[in-house]
Amino acid sequence: MINSLSQFSIIVLSFLKLLIAW
Repeated sequence: MINSLSQFSIIVLSFLKLLIAW
């Protein structure tokens, strides 16, 4: 469960980076 949560947070962080870069 913790592993999936960390994966989700990494995806969210990368998505935010794309929004900021755009």
